Amino acid sequence: MAAINIIYDPNAQPTLLQQADINEAAHQWGATIQDAVNIQISVMSLPLGGAHNAMCIPGIVQHAGQTLTRAQAKLQHVAIVDPAAVPLDMLILIDSATPWVTGFAPAPVVGPHQFSLLTTMLHEMCHGFGILGLCNVAHAAGIYSDPGLTALLPPVAPASFFPPGLQSGFGWITPFAAQFAYQGVLAILTKGIPADDYVAFMSASGNVVIPVGATNYTVLTGNNNFVPFTTCDHVVGNDAITHQPYLMSSTTLGQFMGQPDASSRALLHTIGWNC
Repeated sequence: MAAINIIYDPNAQPTLLQQADINEAAHQWGATIQDAVNIQISVMSLPLGGAHNAMCIPGIVQHAGQTLTRAQAKLQHVAIVDPAAVPLDMLILIDSATPWVTGFAPAPVVGPHQFSLLTTMLHEMCHGFGILGLCNVAHAAGIYSDPGLTALLPPVAPASFFPPGLQSGFGWITPFAAQFAYQGVLAILTKGIPADDYVAFMSASGNVVIPVGATNYTVLTGNNNFVPFTTCDHVVGNDAITHQPYLMSSTTLGQFMGQPDASSRALLHTIGWNC
């Protein structure tokens, strides 16, 4: 089992009810992930201005042609070199202005225009484990893992999360983006050619998938409106059994999940996690 430790910033501390949900999310992922890794997560409650109601900012490590989150680096036993010695693997921000629905035993009622904090925390932690495309097609022709996106992050992220010398391009693809396959009308495109990647991620959804066994998880594409930290970092669709939207859909609006769903576990398994 994974040991997932939560650290609260005393200057941006969630409420006690919110902390209970955050701790439960850490407990659920810790029980789900069977790899013996120790993951440190800082959680801050801040006004995010409406663009996002929550955001995961992982530390980045590049090794052997891969762009990894720090959690993935630990999974792969890759050394994390941090001159600032910041003992964190990811920072999760939650919007202090969002009227979060809290509670999990019993399950709360989450209205169609409400957000469950537990569900959202499960989602954001999953990004930190590596469900992260970092595909910068808004600014370049489909270049994966572009550190230029870090300029858009809030200033609370430790500078050492993004060490100097980060390399971009298909040669430094994330393990998640490495799973992308072009299907349907996009099958004529070649992944790794910048112009083709640009077309793939600025086209209508349904053409970029992640094959997992008999299931194809459809990646959220731009449809002519690429959104950093949203496009390429999520999947679309519903679970065939529960009919709920996938945990790693682009929003947790109106959803309640008390534990990681089958789709998030399957996606993490494709990038090396035992869950």
